Amino acid sequence: MFAEGDRMLVKDLELAQKYRRIPSTATADEAIALMAEYDIPVILVEKGEEGDTFGILTRRDIVSKVIGQGLDPTKIRVSELASKPLMVLANHEVDIVWVARFMARENVSTMALFDGAEFRGFVTDADIMRAMAEPLKAEFGHHGGNRK
Repeated sequence: MFAEGDRMLVKDLELAQKYRRIPSTATADEAIALMAEYDIPVILVEKGEEGDTFGILTRRDIVSKVIGQGLDPTKIRVSELASKPLMVLANHEVDIVWVARFMARENVSTMALFDGAEFRGFVTDADIMRAMAEPLKAEFGHHGGNRK
């Protein structure tokens, strides 16, 4: 792990995924096409009418709520499928350990990263795992195991 006093901040993470946005009025088939085209597991769902919040739509949402239910994806709006309100991270100076604890407490694996009003991407549990693995690779070698 990190030496005492070492911290890794959200701003230091290398976010691996390419992320996209989709209007809340889009249909599930449009979301499926976007996810397939960019090979992404999650999409930011834009705010709908006034007072609405951003949402998150995952591959799992599509599979379980549309495909697994035998529903027609051309007839279901992403706003009906998206999880809301979205967990948002606006402080890039926060320690990733805090983010991991927050994710565990809230039972989420993905948080939207904003810089002011600008969407920057998603911070995922996989991003945190990759960040934590780097110092371990140096200590244990590429695939773990015995200490060097």
